[in-house]
Amino acid sequence: MLNYILCALSLCIPLAFSKSTRQEILRRDNRKCHGPGPHAGILEASHNSHVRDDGYDTIERGEILCTRCHLKFHIEHDDNCEEELGLKPHHNKYAIRKIRERLQRLTGLSN
Repeated sequence: MLNYILCALSLCIPLAFSKSTRQEILRRDNRKCHGPGPHAGILEASHNSHVRDDGYDTIERGEILCTRCHLKFHIEHDDNCEEELGLKPHHNKYAIRKIRERLQRLTGLSN
């Protein structure tokens, strides 16, 4: 199994969890990817909902995923990202592209 490290920076700063929220999510999720695998990349605090409201930067909105599972999550929700994630289609496409680039850079993998 790969050793994971916490990603110090998220997808892009305006969408990132605060440092304290990210640390709480890591603690809650036992510093393990909660995705289906196979696992690759680094651990990332991922939003399970991108709806911008008072709960956006809360531990309930996040889960720890490795880079590969984070990419898979966005790809699987691409057709209904606005309804399911509260994320505009062009923002989800951007997220997919950036996460795919990060996975490629970290592991040499594209999916």
